[in-house]
Parts: sequence; C-alpha cells; structure tokens
Amino acid sequence: MKIEASSLTTPLTGSTAANGLARPQSASGKSGGDSVSLSERSSRLQALESAMKDTPAIDNTKIEAIKKALNEGNFSISSGRVADKMMDSAREMMAQQKV
Repeated sequence: MKIEASSLTTPLTGSTAANGLARPQSASGKSGGDSVSLSERSSRLQALESAMKDTPAIDNTKIEAIKKALNEGNFSISSGRVADKMMDSAREMMAQQKV
C-alpha cells in the first residue's frame, strides 16, 4: 500500500507547548484552532453508549419474579416457544454465514 503526501497537511514548526507536544502552525506562523467533527454514525454511537451506561445489564426485578414463580411452582415453560426461538436463532446464524 502506498501512502501519498497530502497538500492539506500542515508541518509542525515552532517550539513545543507546555505539555511537550508540538502545535501545528499555519503558513503565516500563527497557531490554528483545533476542531473535531464527528460523523452522524459516531454521534449516534456515543448517544447509545451513554444510554447503555444508565441501563442495568441484569433485570433484577424479572429475576426475582422468576425465582418466586419457581419456588411457588407457577413457572411454566412452553416447549413450542423455546423451539421457535431456537429455530429463529439458527436461521439468523445461517443468514450471517451467507453474507
């Protein structure tokens, strides 16, 4: 792979900053302002990550309800529903392998 020089790059000139890093300067010798632009996808990802931090990984309320139903003998498992979910999962995995 060949990396070509870009005419948009600004050479590092001048002394280093207080933090030990050189700051890019414009052709006139003045330091330019830094700016960052995030894509829409990146912004969405950050929003989702932030939302996930506030969402618990485990639903303790649901776990307690299942425990209670098991202890009382009221918890029922639908074998047909389990089989349907397993088939859906298998179909999804097969579709991903084709791609």
